[in-house]
Amino acid sequence: MMSKEVIVYLKAIHGSFNSFVFILFCYQGWLGLKIRISRKTGRYPISSVIKRHRKAGPFIAGLGLSGYAAGLIVGRLSHDHAHTSTSSSHLMLGSVLVVAILVVLLLSRRIKGMDPFWRTIHFFSGLCLLCLYMTQIIFGLNILF
Repeated sequence: MMSKEVIVYLKAIHGSFNSFVFILFCYQGWLGLKIRISRKTGRYPISSVIKRHRKAGPFIAGLGLSGYAAGLIVGRLSHDHAHTSTSSSHLMLGSVLVVAILVVLLLSRRIKGMDPFWRTIHFFSGLCLLCLYMTQIIFGLNILF
């Protein structure tokens, strides 16, 4: 069994990493919003912004999934029963987040041409993802304190 000090550090690393991933998702959302505003105003979006958004999306999604996997490992190692209800909420929301990340990623693959249908669904799914992520961070902070 691992010492409690190591577990505390692993929890802090997990939380810091996933907070960083949240910031990356916010950046990704900001890029997407820039592209969306350009399209809505009739201007063609800057190609470098589109390339960054398309290239970073799968990478950031992978980081989000690896953060979930790390959380599962840390949770399994800690065996902390003091925060059982908060931990289970954090785990359930983390599982929902994994599904949301995959949905947003799969929706992005459906976007073709100038059809706004999949773009709009991708946009609102991304907003939901950011809201879920923020809630997840709050649940995670409640576990620490």
